[in-house]
Amino acid sequence: SEYGVNSLDDLRKLHADLKRQLLNEPSIGSALAGDANATVHLIKSTDGSFQANLSNGKTVTLSPGTQAAKTAEALHHLSTFLGVGVSTDQPGAIILTA
Repeated sequence: SEYGVNSLDDLRKLHADLKRQLLNEPSIGSALAGDANATVHLIKSTDGSFQANLSNGKTVTLSPGTQAAKTAEALHHLSTFLGVGVSTDQPGAIILTA
């Protein structure tokens, strides 16, 4: 395929890679530092930004147009498509574990 995705397994690998990229993004990574069991609720705002609400009480905003926001958007879409990490408590939120 033109996009390097030929199977559902390829989509799962892409999902794992996007998740790793997002959790390693400097602002999220520093907010997660020292909290190995943290969870992140990733929510898209109406202005196109993403809010990463961490279980440790911290919030990180990913501004629209940044690489981090583009990664978050791709991860959000792919999570929704695969049904992976979709929050039942917060509609539209994706849950990521560190």
